Parts: sequence; C-alpha cells; structure tokens
Amino acid sequence: DRLVSDVGHVPGSESDRAAELIDRADGESPLTVSAIVYGPPVTDPALIAAVDAAIADVRAMPGVVAVTDPVPSTATGRAFGMRIQVAPGPDADATAHAVNDRLHRITTGTVVVSGGGLTAQEFNQQAQSDVRRAETLSTPVVLLLLLFVFGGLTAAGLPLLIAVAGVGG
Repeated sequence: DRLVSDVGHVPGSESDRAAELIDRADGESPLTVSAIVYGPPVTDPALIAAVDAAIADVRAMPGVVAVTDPVPSTATGRAFGMRIQVAPGPDADATAHAVNDRLHRITTGTVVVSGGGLTAQEFNQQAQSDVRRAETLSTPVVLLLLLFVFGGLTAAGLPLLIAVAGVGG
C-alpha cells in the first residue's frame, strides 16, 4: 500500500525528453519476457516435450510477437533459456502474465520468468514483505529501548504519541 514502484516522471526533465525522442525514433518497443526452465538434463524427453508444448501454446497467444526457440545451457546441460516478445499496448501486462502462467505449468523442471511488469510486481511484493518483517521485528525493540532510555512508561510513550499525532494529524 505504501510502497510504489513508479516515482512518476517530471515533465520537461532530461529523462522525459530522452524517452520522447526514443519513442519518436522507433515507436513503442515490444515487452521482452525471459524464461529459464532448469532441473533435468536438456536431453530428457519429458522436459523437451513439456517445453515444446508450452512454446507452442505461447506462440498461439494473442499479443505474443515472437518466441525464440529454447536454447540449452552449454555450461550445465540442465537448463533451457528462451525469450518471448509481447506486443506493446494496454494488454501487454495481461499477455505477459498469461505467458508467465502458461510457462509455470511446466512441471518437468523449475521455471523462472522475468521481465516487464512481472519483475516489477515481484520486486514490489518482496519490498512490502521486507518492510512488514522489519516493522514486526523492530517495533518491540524500539519500545523496550524507549522504556529503558526514558525510565518510565509515561515518558517513553510521549515520543510515540508525538509520532502518531504527526503521522495521523
């Protein structure tokens, strides 16, 4: 609720002018989603069948511009990498989520998908979780420190009362 990933843009700023120039030069770029499927060896027939079926489904989705063929890892031999390009526009995030959902139905290996709104959403969820955890852990410690430093419940409660009045008021 309190954390947002978008800090907005400042009209007329250098970054705003650069974004306008880029958009004018080549129009909107497709959203790129990257996926890695890892676990069993890339020669496993079940993994190959699952990845091929998922790619066929993703290629048939409306709004998907291009899907690369899966590239096997030469380092480990236990991962496939692929990129999916989604057409820009108002439905781009919904299409990226549909791609994510379909790829995560591959049960033969572990699937990691990132890019565009998918990554931003995960970052936001993680940041909110971290802040919640930090507040949960630090609040009792701060209350004990206030009690110890001020030597009494009334004196320790005064800074808290001022903070609540400042935030709420």
